Amino acid sequence: MLRDVEGFLAIAGLPALFLIGWIACWVFLRRAPLWGFGVASGLSAASIVLAWAVSATGTTSGGEHKAIAFYGLFFNGITGLLWVGVLAIATAIIELIRTVLHHGTAETASGEEPVPAARQT
Repeated sequence: MLRDVEGFLAIAGLPALFLIGWIACWVFLRRAPLWGFGVASGLSAASIVLAWAVSATGTTSGGEHKAIAFYGLFFNGITGLLWVGVLAIATAIIELIRTVLHHGTAETASGEEPVPAARQT
């Protein structure tokens, strides 16, 4: 049981952290900050580089452990980069919808207000 949890966290821990962080930003900030995507991308890239470093050290002792570490780090990094891309697209779509809806209400309000101001002059 514990080994299954460790395996899941090795493969999906970083992407799960990105998803939870993205949801938390939307709940508390009502938007996902742009710098968060840069940090998430950097962490994913670092995970891929660590996987490369683990594989480059050789497999003379503990070969099975190094293979598990390599695949865990590598898939964690790749999956993390994919999640960052998906969440960035989702953020862009949500912001586009929010802008269109906000712009539509702003046009109505600004379109009605100048008319009475012009009549008073």
